[in-house]
Amino acid sequence: LRLVIPKTYPGGEILVDRAALDLDSFFFDDLQNVIHERLARSGLRTVTDFLETWESTVRGYYMEQQQLSLLPSSFDDILQNANFDEFLS
Repeated sequence: LRLVIPKTYPGGEILVDRAALDLDSFFFDDLQNVIHERLARSGLRTVTDFLETWESTVRGYYMEQQQLSLLPSSFDDILQNANFDEFLS
C-alpha cells in the first residue's frame, strides 16, 4: 500500500494505491486488506489523519492476532489442556 499525495495538496485528495499482490508480501495480505478498507472510509483528509489511522489499524490488527493466538486452535488443543481427573473420581 502507498499514499499518493497530489502536487496540489492540501487542496487535492489523497489516494491509497494498492499494487498487485507481491509474493514477498503474501503473508501480509490480510493486514493490507484491513488497512486498505479502513483508509477507504471517508473522514480522512490530511497526511497525518492517514498515517495515524494506518498506525492504529496495524496496532489493532496485531493485538487481535495476539489474542486469537491465545485461544485453542483445535479440538486436540482443548482436550490436551483439559483436566478430566475431577470427572473420573
